[in-house]
Amino acid sequence: MSYEVLARKYRPKSFSELTGQDAVARVLRGAIEQNRLGHAFLFTGPRGVGKTSTARILAAALNCQNASAPTATPCGTCDSCRAIAAGNDVDVVEIDGASNRKIDDIRALREQVGYAPMRSRFKVYIIDEVHQLTSEAFNALLKTLEEPPPHVKFLFATTEVEKVPETIRSRCQIHEFHRIREDEIAQRLQEVAAAEGREVPRPVLEAIASAARGGMRDAQTMLDQLLAMGPGVPSLEDFERMSGRSGLAAALAWLGFAQKGDTASLLRAIAEALDRGRREEDLIEELTVALRELLLLRALGANTELSSVPSAQRSAWSALLTDAEKSEGDALEWIDAGLALLLRARGDLRRAGSAARLVLELALVRFARLRGLTSLDALARRLEQAPAAAPASASAAPRAAPPRPAAASPAARAQAPAPSSVSASAAGGRSAAPAGRPRPQDETELFGRFLEELAQRDRALHEVASGRMAPLRWTGQELTLALGGADFTELVLFDDPQNRRLLEESLRAVLGPQAKLVLDGDAAPPSSASRSEAPRVDRSAAPERRTGEPAGERAPRRERPADPLVDRAKQLFDGEEVD
Repeated sequence: MSYEVLARKYRPKSFSELTGQDAVARVLRGAIEQNRLGHAFLFTGPRGVGKTSTARILAAALNCQNASAPTATPCGTCDSCRAIAAGNDVDVVEIDGASNRKIDDIRALREQVGYAPMRSRFKVYIIDEVHQLTSEAFNALLKTLEEPPPHVKFLFATTEVEKVPETIRSRCQIHEFHRIREDEIAQRLQEVAAAEGREVPRPVLEAIASAARGGMRDAQTMLDQLLAMGPGVPSLEDFERMSGRSGLAAALAWLGFAQKGDTASLLRAIAEALDRGRREEDLIEELTVALRELLLLRALGANTELSSVPSAQRSAWSALLTDAEKSEGDALEWIDAGLALLLRARGDLRRAGSAARLVLELALVRFARLRGLTSLDALARRLEQAPAAAPASASAAPRAAPPRPAAASPAARAQAPAPSSVSASAAGGRSAAPAGRPRPQDETELFGRFLEELAQRDRALHEVASGRMAPLRWTGQELTLALGGADFTELVLFDDPQNRRLLEESLRAVLGPQAKLVLDGDAAPPSSASRSEAPRVDRSAAPERRTGEPAGERAPRRERPADPLVDRAKQLFDGEEVD
């Protein structure tokens, strides 16, 4: 006799045997028991989670010969139930949407729909991967789907429901299938192994469940392959060797190298995995999954049920988190930065071609170097906690901050006159205002309120912005800020979408919901020593520089005015100001 693979041999044959889809099973059972069955059903969800199996179970429930009417518990032994389970029942037609996707195929189906079933109550059409049908085929199916004969039921399955036209979806009862939990997959695999008379250790079953990513069919296929390796008890090493996966334990070791800044050990371990035939994409994925597990354990505690880390291994993961807390100050920041690097590398791998290994190694080198870096938020906190630097001379004494005005209500802000030109800096500098425009002090207060609003939203961004931004032009609705003194890192910081949103929200809180913010990276703000004499330049009249035209030389940098934040940073890090 030919061998029957486990995924087919142990396919669920009743609603009670469905694993991980309790909500769908409960709704379908209730519809049958209350005689509220529709004529068309659309099952959607990832591959291998039970969509087609559920369609067969529903077909058997409709046509079970040992029941006088549709039943929620088909017998599984009558001719109809056994034929449906085998996929060869004359009244249950299974169609592959990928290979029968043309309009002629659907026209043939429409001709068959009119004929009564040969031996069953209903003629059931199961169309798998229905999203593969062409637009013409969907249009041909639409009329039949809207008003089918009473003896016809349509059961559609798809992994990409968004590709199914709305006109089709609106005529179906839609049931969403979800990825199956790993503990449920492991339990079902244990039952299958026992039915096969084989012993498989629980850690091996858990590793298979984790690798299956929520798909029962994939899990059963991997178990099938593992049992075929030999008659003995399979080990975790056997599974890793068969699947080419390194497992959570290996990924944890790699994360340990990265956390300690041991670049050499990390690169050697990854090189060994690549030499064993692993793909760069797989290693990025395993590291990403491991970091996610660390994130869950750090945020939810070592006993969280959301983590896939076996309980016997969680002490090692907790130890890594403890080391990260000691060296990084906050393990969450290290995890966040590592995930950002790996996710970016995963995107770069799609375009890397033959340079995929270089992309992976570069990402890992950067990951290992995170240990010696400090985030902007952490740096701002350290600066706030550090003692103020004593000024070396009277000329270097910290500048007095301008008094902060009382917070105005939204109504008062809406009634405040809008300045037509803003020339005061974040430090409170003034310039002469033309006749008919608000007094300079008003401009200073408006810009100061903008910075105050920004400080309430993000203190670290406020610290950088107050030292680099200066007003350049106000048109009555659009405020342009000069960033000519900002370096590349600061320009990237201000261009970040989240930071831009914070800046714009702060501006609108002061100047109203219609206010717009423009950042000019080329314009150099006037120095504090000569702001009152510096002429205001109408940049709107300046000709646009054409692509490829060399930019003019930047004017020599003026001496930086005293800034207590910079002085404290120099003292804290024993640094030297270069530019």
